[in-house]
Amino acid sequence: MSHNPAPKKSGFNSIRIACRKKMIDLGYDRTGSTLKLAEKLGVNYQALSMALTGYRDSPRSIEILTQLRTMLDAESSNRGSIHNKKQTSNQIHRRLSA
Repeated sequence: MSHNPAPKKSGFNSIRIACRKKMIDLGYDRTGSTLKLAEKLGVNYQALSMALTGYRDSPRSIEILTQLRTMLDAESSNRGSIHNKKQTSNQIHRRLSA
């Protein structure tokens, strides 16, 4: 019988991939974005980079990615509410000018 560590790795990868997708959606796929995110989280830049690439899948890496996902989700919600307010103001403007 062989020991199969796949469930731990797949859980780590799902968090890592979810973070990467959120980063792209929010425009954090440019050079220097990881450094900015590390500063916002208060974590070491290299630790965040290694967690995002999957090079390290330690409990600390999982904790960093979980914090990152929470922060990105909050930012996504804030951007969504701002976007909705802009749509509402545009709709009001159209009604007034019609």
